[in-house]
Order: sequence, then C-alpha cells, then structure tokens
Amino acid sequence: MNKIKVALIEFDYHAEVLRNTLHILNQNAIEVVVYTSEKIWNDVNWKESPFFELHIWKKRVAFSEYLTAEIDSINKNDLVLFNTVASNYKAWAQANISAYKLLRIHNSNTYLNTNNFKFDFKLSLFHMWKDTSHIIRKSIGELDWYYRNQFMKKLDGYVFPNEFTKEYAIDNYGVSDSSSWSLPFGYIDKVRSTSEKTNSVKIGVIGKVDQRYRDYQCVIDSIKQIVPQLKSQNKKIELVLQNH
Repeated sequence: MNKIKVALIEFDYHAEVLRNTLHILNQNAIEVVVYTSEKIWNDVNWKESPFFELHIWKKRVAFSEYLTAEIDSINKNDLVLFNTVASNYKAWAQANISAYKLLRIHNSNTYLNTNNFKFDFKLSLFHMWKDTSHIIRKSIGELDWYYRNQFMKKLDGYVFPNEFTKEYAIDNYGVSDSSSWSLPFGYIDKVRSTSEKTNSVKIGVIGKVDQRYRDYQCVIDSIKQIVPQLKSQNKKIELVLQNH
C-alpha cells in the first residue's frame, strides 16, 4: 500500500496544535515530515517515540535560506499542511512548492475577510504604539498584506477545525466546498471517568492575552448567564487565561 506523504509546517505559534496533529496523523497509511523552529519544537515537548522525520530551523540561519534549502525535501511530499502561517509571507509567496498545499485556518474572520484591514486602537499609549509600529513595520515596510495575498493564491485549499467553521467560511467568504476539509485542533486520548466529582467548572481561554483581538466581555457575559445554575449546584467557576 502506498503511503500518503505529508509535510507538516509550523514556524509561528501553535505548538499545541502541532503536537495534537501529530497524534492524529500517527497512522499506518501516512508518512509525516515536520518542518518547524527550534523554539516551537521545544514547546511541543514530544514524549512519545517519533514516527516522523524532523527538520528544524535554527534562527542563526535566515528563514529564506532555510526554506530554499528545504524546498526539494518539501516537494517530495504529496501534501503540505501549513499548520500556521502568520509571518514570512514573502518567503512563502516566492517559494516554488509543487506539492498540494492546504492552509489550516484558525480564525476565518481574520484570515479570509479581505475587508479586514483594520486595527482596534485602544486608549492606551502602549497599545497605540504597538498598533502603529505594526502598521509601519509589517503592512508598509514588509508589504505583508501583498505577499499574504500572493501566498494565498498559491494554495489548493483550506482546513478548518470543524464542520461548522468550514460551512461558515463557505457561506460567508466564498470558499469552495470541494477544496475545504475539517481537521480538529485537538483530540481525546483518555476519557474522563464519570465517577470523578468536582465542585468547580474550569473554563480555559487559550492563546495570547490581548484585549485588542479578543472579546473578553463576551466571555464574562456568558459566564454570568450560567452562574445561577452553578450556584444551585454549589459549584464555582475557575477561569484560566493561558498566555502563549
């Protein structure tokens, strides 16, 4: 049986999704090659026996040089799955990748909304400085908006975390159904025993803590709606903000 060869690429943020995806792809019919940075791989903290090939980028080498050196290796795969692309748009746009290319979409409104060139300025000198410096450095200096569009034109399809977000993108952003798939961010390898009892409900909001891009008021309002029911059960809420 011929195996499907998959290049799994992550150079930006999501070490936890990379780790979970490796578990999901650990199948006899699939060969996996991982391309990632030294820092992210350390964050993955892989404990099991490796079933994949690993190609590490170390920051002492320019990313464009690393990518040029790895292109032949990447193109030996049948499928390239970009776990995240949030930087190095110029390098990816200019890379001659001939394999079938899928981009994992973490947030459809951010990545697929062509009218989303906006910044939510907060009345804070720190946030105003960060927003302004981002516009000057990325959008103007590095032409991120242009090269991201060029990169996306080369894609063959998208991967969404579930069927609901896939259908949302199809209905709202004109994404083709025939080039869209769903692949979860996580998986359950151990079912929690129903005999376990706890007097608290833990809610985790993962990702960078940043009020410019996250609607924390929505979280607070939602929690308020379930508080009466939890009180009647003598339960409390534990809210965890995980700043990655």
